[in-house]
Amino acid sequence: MTLPPLPDHPWFATAVAALVAVGLALVAHTLLRGVLTRVADREQLLLPQAVLRRTARAASFAWPLLALQLVLQAAPDLLPGIGFLRHTGGIALIAAMTALAMGAIGGVADGVIARHPATVADNLQARRIHTQTRVLARSAMVLVFIGGCSLALMTFPGARQVGASLLASAGVLGLVA
Repeated sequence: MTLPPLPDHPWFATAVAALVAVGLALVAHTLLRGVLTRVADREQLLLPQAVLRRTARAASFAWPLLALQLVLQAAPDLLPGIGFLRHTGGIALIAAMTALAMGAIGGVADGVIARHPATVADNLQARRIHTQTRVLARSAMVLVFIGGCSLALMTFPGARQVGASLLASAGVLGLVA
């Protein structure tokens, strides 16, 4: 059995589109992050600096995965293995977006803590804010993590019930918090 010439291969156009989309997403991410970092540093904005620092790694995965997922969703349904790649890409995108959201929450917490230094003589108020911020941030991160896990589980037809239960428990935890 011989392979068809490369441009005639059924995956050729989709693979080229995926490479271009991922490349453009990486360039857009690098440019946008550079501009935002420069503005935050120039203006001495502690909160955006902390968020950008905490979301750097997750965003570098989320943008290309989003671009790849858009290409895979637009690809013809008749391509061999497209269903598996769409599903795997979807789960990876959910994981990256969950990590991005958790990083943003951690960055907001770091920014709030940085705005209230505990190094002053009368630091009772600052320590109270530090404690409250850490507790709220960790609680929010747990809720985001549970939500991300439940969304990932809901992509599997057999585990949809488990995912719905986890999402409901995250809602109940949110109400309790």
